[in-house]
Amino acid sequence: MYPLAPTFRTEFSGLDSGRLIAAIKSLGFAGVSETALGAQEVSASCAGLLREARTPF
Repeated sequence: MYPLAPTFRTEFSGLDSGRLIAAIKSLGFAGVSETALGAQEVSASCAGLLREARTPF
């Protein structure tokens, strides 16, 4: 999976997102996802760990 930052549009403003994703997949990546999705998962996991912690931070 290749993480694609939402800011790619500033670097590749003239490139259609579908073409960019197709190009990345042609390099052998199984898929492309926005990096914000990964950050959301990490944040949720950290919040869960903090709720379960026995000692305050």
